[in-house]
Amino acid sequence: MFERRRVHAAALLTALSFGFASGCDGGPTGVPPEGAIDLSLPWIQAAPHAVGLDANALFVAGEQGEGITRLRSLVVIRQGRLAYERYYGGATVDSLADVRSVTKSVVSALVGIAIDRGDIDGLDQPMTDFVEAPEFAVQPPHAAITVGHLLTMTSGFFWSENNVAGYNDWLQSGEPENYLLARPISALPGQSFTYNSAAVHLLSVLLEKAVEPPLDAFADEVLFVPLGIRRRSWEELSSGYVNGGSGLDLRPRDLAKFGQLYLQEGWSDQRSLIPAEWISRSTDVSVGNLGSVGPIQRLSYGFLWWLDLDRSAFFAWGFGGQFVYVAPHLDLVVVATTDWRGVTQDIGNQALQARVLSLIIDAVLPAAR
Repeated sequence: MFERRRVHAAALLTALSFGFASGCDGGPTGVPPEGAIDLSLPWIQAAPHAVGLDANALFVAGEQGEGITRLRSLVVIRQGRLAYERYYGGATVDSLADVRSVTKSVVSALVGIAIDRGDIDGLDQPMTDFVEAPEFAVQPPHAAITVGHLLTMTSGFFWSENNVAGYNDWLQSGEPENYLLARPISALPGQSFTYNSAAVHLLSVLLEKAVEPPLDAFADEVLFVPLGIRRRSWEELSSGYVNGGSGLDLRPRDLAKFGQLYLQEGWSDQRSLIPAEWISRSTDVSVGNLGSVGPIQRLSYGFLWWLDLDRSAFFAWGFGGQFVYVAPHLDLVVVATTDWRGVTQDIGNQALQARVLSLIIDAVLPAAR
């Protein structure tokens, strides 16, 4: 049953160069990629060897997962089949996982759908076309911030999310939208990358204004129900808007459907849910040179998706080691979730997410033959 309910990487700063087109040229035209499965149906399970996976390697990976005390799930999809899953610490196949900033990648998908529908003109549309006074404390400099800037963490707001306190101060402010809007603009929009959950939440508010139904209802209509996702939870903030920067809970199998949708270029069988062009642009480099994390040495950013340039892969990433990792060249999707609560020390968060990433990249990916 649906209900509202009550990362967070370190902020990284780098110069970037990119060009935004004003719209998205995708849509329901074209044909689905070969082998695109119907994601509205339950997963078809397959033995690892039937989809070209080394069963022994997966078993070893699962055993390694036992050593990560906070790990709660590991799900592996290959060639559109559920090839491996394991749950830890009392979690089950039906447990909802609070996947923190993986929520941002879902918001990215919804923005692409809204642009394709014409609800948003495109990436160059100013945020102030939707986020307006008197409801919001907008100021003249905010007119320079576009949808594209919010999608790429380049809005220019003075912000620090280097530790958990920065996020919590925003969340507990009582005015989550105006708390951000009161911050000065410290860089020209589009010039530099600063990880900013509040700005992504503001994007989600913009999106809700554009599509008119509440954001969670819109997500149900255009994404979750078409994917056969019928259990989810989404944190509602004090302002009445769901938290676009975090707070979405999904089952690991349903997170895998979201990843598989991106691997299938936005198609579910013969139905296009997200324009293929949007998928391509979202998972291409908008911001480069973001350093390393765990086994990933070349980290980059697209439209609210992280990019593993070492392996031509991309992933949704949430605080404490929540991952939806998509490796198109391997026809592989890997989901991992953890119990992040209580990981308040930043070094603890960094160590946990690095271990989970290592489990995916160093143990699961090599199983693909």
